[in-house]
Amino acid sequence: MATHELVLEQIETAINLGRFRPGDRLPSERDLADMLHVSRTTVREAIAVLEARGVVEVRRGRTGGLIVREVHLSPPELRRLLRANRDQLRDIFDYRVAVESAAAGLAAERRTAQDLRLMRKLSATLNALVDTHDSEQAAATFAQFQDVDSQFHLVIARAARSSRLARSILKARAAMFLPVGAVFAGLEPTANELHEQIVEAIEAKDAELASTLMAEHINGTRATVEAWL
Repeated sequence: MATHELVLEQIETAINLGRFRPGDRLPSERDLADMLHVSRTTVREAIAVLEARGVVEVRRGRTGGLIVREVHLSPPELRRLLRANRDQLRDIFDYRVAVESAAAGLAAERRTAQDLRLMRKLSATLNALVDTHDSEQAAATFAQFQDVDSQFHLVIARAARSSRLARSILKARAAMFLPVGAVFAGLEPTANELHEQIVEAIEAKDAELASTLMAEHINGTRATVEAWL
């Protein structure tokens, strides 16, 4: 893989996990080059690809920069996108069920008190976002939810104390939002379903229940996506 493709993958992962939201400004070319330990030319090549894909907009001038764009798809366009990626979606969800269920089970065996505190804090934030979301700010609310939700799942992955599982989960979650991110322009009422129960199972050190609940949670997201097909 070319160096600029590795940079492209890292930037896309950050966007797809909600770390950068529509309207946010990415770090400058110079800052990205320093952060990723590559040349500015390499960063510029990656940005050119993102701009061509409509992911970012390059604005010139003092108040400009690399701005994350918001994707707008009509329902027919969205269905065409999902159907074109049907096999990829199936594979991604199958993979997520496998690796995240395993991570939840291991987290139940290996979690620390600090892990549990962070899980509870993130779960409470997700509940608050679902309870207070405003339909007029649906896209912005979902972007915030997506960021916190990713943190929640990755905290569980880290609590499993398996670096390979954590890397796999990070890549799988980022890949999921490439073809399906536009489905979730608004926040579903069931978006936070089972998070609290998963934390309770992990706290109780019930590995089997934590694994089962995680699989059920991910398959619930799968059902939401498949309803659009």
